[in-house]
Amino acid sequence: MTAMHSTDLSQSLPLASDETTLLDLILVFAKHKKLIISLPIIAGLLAAAVVFSLPNEYTATLKIALSK
Repeated sequence: MTAMHSTDLSQSLPLASDETTLLDLILVFAKHKKLIISLPIIAGLLAAAVVFSLPNEYTATLKIALSK
């Protein structure tokens, strides 16, 4: 059985890759930039279409208090 030195042991251990870097986020945004830009535009156009298709309703109420 051979003894492993600390340098040999550290080279055989896998590195933890649970961290997300800024470069990873930029790459994801660049990959999906069409979707990121188009979804808010589509939602805005859909909301505008719904708002302009609703009929205009104007209401007013008046309450008169009798004085004694």
